[in-house]
Amino acid sequence: MAITPEHQIYAGLFSDAPDMAVAFLRDLGVEVPKYDRSELTSCDLGHVDPVERRSDVAIMLRGKVGDDPFGSLMGVVVEAQRDEKERKRFTWPEYVSALRSKNECPVTLLVICPRQHVADWHDEPIPLGHPGFVLRPIVLGPDRIPVLTDPEEVGRQPTLGVLSAAAHGPAEPDVIKALHSGPDSIDPEMATKYIGYALNLLTDSTGQRALEEVNLTRPSRAGLGGGAQLAGRMGPSIRPPLWDGRDA
Repeated sequence: MAITPEHQIYAGLFSDAPDMAVAFLRDLGVEVPKYDRSELTSCDLGHVDPVERRSDVAIMLRGKVGDDPFGSLMGVVVEAQRDEKERKRFTWPEYVSALRSKNECPVTLLVICPRQHVADWHDEPIPLGHPGFVLRPIVLGPDRIPVLTDPEEVGRQPTLGVLSAAAHGPAEPDVIKALHSGPDSIDPEMATKYIGYALNLLTDSTGQRALEEVNLTRPSRAGLGGGAQLAGRMGPSIRPPLWDGRDA
């Protein structure tokens, strides 16, 4: 099954900013240990099939464990889910168990669902059959994504700005305005990339048209469009796959 640009973008946002996943987990009541650094880790679960048996993003939080200053404290599996899919109730437990077994540490599953009805559908326990063995995904739908209207905040967290625009942009013009001007404080190539991401996620909406209109005032962005135009323009990551963690 082909991976859509929308799916790639959501995975890319959390790959660029894995600490955003940690912040969401904490906001949703998950206890996350204090850590010294976070890094992307292998999503490969050891199977031949690269799509069916591979999570979208896998994050490892590292800190002091015994004598190891950068031991594995906690893993986070991030999955982007656009549709109601029964099959995921069987593959998600495998992703969590495989990362836990490989790193010998607790692992949490965070599922990002762009559509609220899909988030509601997946926000259910997954019984594995053994008594008491139940996986409860932490599901992030539009109702749990903040409405970001401060351009300075978008400049500090452009990945969150894209998520906010995708979730709320069609109904909240100030979110679109913040996303338009907020990335001015970051590298221009990165800013163009994130604006392109938002245009793709806002395809065929009033939010997309509003963002396209304000982009016309920026020569470097005027040619950006949504949908298929961006399928091959995923762009570079804003950060390397290793950086300091947050204590928030």
